[in-house]
Amino acid sequence: MTDGQLAALLGNLLENAVEACRRIDDRDGQITLSISHTGALLTIHLGNTADGMPPGNGGAFLSSKHQGRVGKGLASVTAIAESSGGETDFHFLEDAGIFSSTVLLRIRD
Repeated sequence: MTDGQLAALLGNLLENAVEACRRIDDRDGQITLSISHTGALLTIHLGNTADGMPPGNGGAFLSSKHQGRVGKGLASVTAIAESSGGETDFHFLEDAGIFSSTVLLRIRD
C-alpha cells in the first residue's frame, strides 16, 4: 500500500462522515476515528452520526452528490483495502444512530 492510497482511503472515509454529520438536523454530529497496528494488520475504525444506512443498489452505496449513481468513496475504500489483502465492513448501528466503517489492511514490509 502506498502513502497515496492510505491518504485516499482516510480522505474518503472522513469526507463521507462529514457529509453525513451535516445532514443531521436534530442533534450534533460526531466523528470518532481510531487506528491501531498489530503485527501485520492495520485496523481503521471510523464511526459517525448518521440518519440511517446510505441507500444501496445491488450491493453498492449510492452517491449523495449525484442522484441515482453509485458513489465512489466507499467503493474506493473497499478496492484499496482488497488490494492490500484486507477487507471492509460498513454497517449502521440503529440504536446509537452511528454509521460504522471498519477497514483491515495487511501491512507488507
